[in-house]
Amino acid sequence: MKKKVTISILLIIVILSSTYFLLSLKDKKDVEAALDGFYTDFIDRKYEDLYKHFAFKFSDYELVDIQGTIAQSLINDRNFYGDVKRIRYKYIFWTGPNKRFVFVEVQRHDGGNTSTDKIKLQKMNNEWVIDSYINGDPIKLP
Repeated sequence: MKKKVTISILLIIVILSSTYFLLSLKDKKDVEAALDGFYTDFIDRKYEDLYKHFAFKFSDYELVDIQGTIAQSLINDRNFYGDVKRIRYKYIFWTGPNKRFVFVEVQRHDGGNTSTDKIKLQKMNNEWVIDSYINGDPIKLP
């Protein structure tokens, strides 16, 4: 009897782990493509286009307000990072239907120092957009 229960529990764990793994892989390429677009604009300093990568673009605010809010915060981040040498997606976690949480390693040209950005993405209107962006800057300004 104990053996059947143990096997049943192990089977359930394997099934749940497999399901989570498959859900994590689902839409991985689309999520990475969305992040590639964001980091390309970020590295190229295209501040006027960065709002297009955020969920905030679907709000009722005026375009100029959305652009200004997103751009100013990312200008500050860009000054911290300096020239970005490369980015690498370390982990992409499935956090629910149409939601992902990504850890992005950002390597800078200044001696190869790295920082880790934490990004929450959400699928809205059939596209992956950034819901929350926390940069790897060790100094957090108010």
